[in-house]
Amino acid sequence: MKTKYIFYYSITVVMISVLMFNVPQSLAARSSLKQTVEGVDIFLGVLPAEIVRGHSKKHPESRMHGGLPAGSRYHILVAIFDSKTGERIKDATISAKVIGTAAVEITKDLEPMSIAGARSYGNYFKMLGQIPQHLIVLEVTIPGKKRTIRTTFEWART
Repeated sequence: MKTKYIFYYSITVVMISVLMFNVPQSLAARSSLKQTVEGVDIFLGVLPAEIVRGHSKKHPESRMHGGLPAGSRYHILVAIFDSKTGERIKDATISAKVIGTAAVEITKDLEPMSIAGARSYGNYFKMLGQIPQHLIVLEVTIPGKKRTIRTTFEWART
């Protein structure tokens, strides 16, 4: 059983590294997990919440977002950058709406979090419904920008 969690943890570290740090342009251009909207590069990550269940209670990730709520299945993670300078945007407010099957929607604020000292935003979500396809609608508010950025990602549960 511990081997399973070590595997998930290793995969998580690799995914976060690719997603949050120096993403090669060729990978980012092909990925549906990156969008550029109004001068902001938005990277989306969706990770199984099971990864966090494997941590000890003393591990920082076991306490993030108030701890893993019952029934949560996925952790949505977002990192944003100024598309011209490449600098990470650290002072945004982000909310995410997950839309599953008919009339199933969950909206939550994404909380600021630190991964290897870098600011990201995240929260736990249930991905409800029988279909594997979900829409994830992000609303990003950045101080100094005149309006809220809205964008939609398609995500398929595999």
